[in-house]
Amino acid sequence: ELAREFDIDAAEQNDETAPKILELKGVVFHESRCGSTLAANSMMALNPVTNRVYSESSPPISALRGCGEDYSECSLAGAANLLKDVVYMMGRSNDPKEENLFFKFQSVTTRTMDTFRTAFPSTPWIFLYREPVQVMMSQLDIPKISRANCVRSKSSSSLVRASVLKQGYRMEDM
Repeated sequence: ELAREFDIDAAEQNDETAPKILELKGVVFHESRCGSTLAANSMMALNPVTNRVYSESSPPISALRGCGEDYSECSLAGAANLLKDVVYMMGRSNDPKEENLFFKFQSVTTRTMDTFRTAFPSTPWIFLYREPVQVMMSQLDIPKISRANCVRSKSSSSLVRASVLKQGYRMEDM
């Protein structure tokens, strides 16, 4: 909130040091191992001077998950406001050539897409995926299987934990 007030005041006073606020032009959600890095690199390559692309950056991911996947820590509206603030801060620029802002979010954030859609209802987004068998084979190709995206967050996700327990399994069995 304070950054927005500062930016508005600076702009009203024609302060040359006032940051420019980049417009959020699009977002990529994806499953893991599907070629999403190519999509992020393509967004940057379209015009490297004017486009800023964040690829799996931590602050928006933390914001998307800040209220819990089940919104047990705050409401959907609260989570959306937090995400808007983070994107606003990351979209501030002192480069007059920059104009466009893009994000590629980690695959784990697909469970919180409703937060993004609430925060930015008119911003274009895409979900990239790949043949499931190919994704699993790619995951199994990782030297230490416990580091694969498909199993890495199993113990930290309240939704995964609840689903496993509901099926009668123990987390240690997974």
